[in-house]
Amino acid sequence: MRPSETRTTFVGETATSETRTGPLRYDTGETVSVGYDPKNPANAIVIDRGRELTVFALQIFCGLMSMVVGLLAFYMNGNLAWLGPDWHH
Repeated sequence: MRPSETRTTFVGETATSETRTGPLRYDTGETVSVGYDPKNPANAIVIDRGRELTVFALQIFCGLMSMVVGLLAFYMNGNLAWLGPDWHH
């Protein structure tokens, strides 16, 4: 998501808003994947596979860390009997 700045000016009872966005992450002429609805091409979006993979990896990492914290909580409380009869504290 590009950084943006919105400036609102008031003159009497009239308000005017102007929004400026930062530069695109892509260079002019660079090939990008685009997803759009042919019936409404004005709502096209740039598909960034690198960002999607980063988000996926982050979700996996957070899930694994949550599992580790949960198992540590069970271990600290001595509630690991559900692991089976071979588990000893």
